[in-house]
Amino acid sequence: MVLDFLFGKNKVKPEKPIEPIAEKIDYRQKIQEINVKLKIQKEKLERSLANLEYKNKQLFDKVVKAQAEKNKEWAVLYANEMVQVKKIASTISTAIAALEKVSLRLETVLVTMDVKDLLTSPEVAILKPLSESLRGVMPEVSMELNKISESLDEVALSFGAAEGYNTIQYVKDEDVQSILREASIAAAQRIRNTFAQPDFDTLKENEKTSSTTVGNNW
Repeated sequence: MVLDFLFGKNKVKPEKPIEPIAEKIDYRQKIQEINVKLKIQKEKLERSLANLEYKNKQLFDKVVKAQAEKNKEWAVLYANEMVQVKKIASTISTAIAALEKVSLRLETVLVTMDVKDLLTSPEVAILKPLSESLRGVMPEVSMELNKISESLDEVALSFGAAEGYNTIQYVKDEDVQSILREASIAAAQRIRNTFAQPDFDTLKENEKTSSTTVGNNW
């Protein structure tokens, strides 16, 4: 037995190292999950926009009431507040219109399963500038959009590496800006249709009349 052991008989063979199992990514599931998260953020923006529409209506009513009571200072104050509300609403409305385009792109990818399209998609590239634009307006949504953008980058780059595509892809800035302009135009139309605006010319004229009256009294 000792000789058998020394000369290799009945010697236990060393086990082969276990090779790591390559993780197979379910790209369809990943994209579906990302699209769901994207739609959740879009719904948050929609709710916020609805609240701003309501606030704008309240302010408009206050402007009308202040004018009826000849309270010019308060009328101008409420009108200026309406301008700020409209600016915020415009930013949010632009983001909503842009996210609709991103979601549509993801749904197209899910149908065609042409995941490499994400590498050069301007729709996906607009998520980062959208996140920046919302930082001071809706920070939580801004942060989530940034995470979604990073997740999409990971999926696209992982797919590119797995399929042998050149993962260094560049999206033309002009294409990104073009989509943002389209979203901005759509947002502007929505704001015009849903946000009442005071007659600033009338308010200015009333201010002049009020100032002139005060001056004559002196």
